[in-house]
Amino acid sequence: PVDSPGTLRGMNGVNRAFLAAGRRYPRLTRPVVSMIGTLWRRSPLAAALWFQTLLPRTDLTLISQPSIGRALGASLQQALSQGSRGVAHEFGLMVSPWGFALEEIAHEVRFWHGDADSYVPIGMAEHLCSRLRRAKLEVVPGAGHFLVVDAAQSILEEMVERMECTSGASAPLME
Repeated sequence: PVDSPGTLRGMNGVNRAFLAAGRRYPRLTRPVVSMIGTLWRRSPLAAALWFQTLLPRTDLTLISQPSIGRALGASLQQALSQGSRGVAHEFGLMVSPWGFALEEIAHEVRFWHGDADSYVPIGMAEHLCSRLRRAKLEVVPGAGHFLVVDAAQSILEEMVERMECTSGASAPLME
């Protein structure tokens, strides 16, 4: 749904341009995205500079913490360890029609999204929620793209609580 009105509101200019180009020139942009992925794999510094340029301040503060920065770097390296074709494929899926209407999804869907995320703006989550029959958006004030780092515990607790309510079972979250 990246071509729906308002979904890119608040997105940084580079990501917005890539998505627009991807919709209009998919055969050109997928190889470019693949080359960026290859660059990231070969040069973690290039990936770090990319994120430093495009992420909101709240995320930059978060990833400047050594343990979080190392974890992000390791995650990115693992994602690209077998090449960048997966990155290009995922980008292609993001800018292509999905082949189904969001309104067809009957299950409850819950989103947590930071209102300071300029990498994937809140407009995307709002759009998805407006089209899904049973969606709820939890806006996390001041959080950016990596909101899960600070909010993981509360998100997981809420998910476990909802599972317990629907199944009647009780299981410890973490021991």
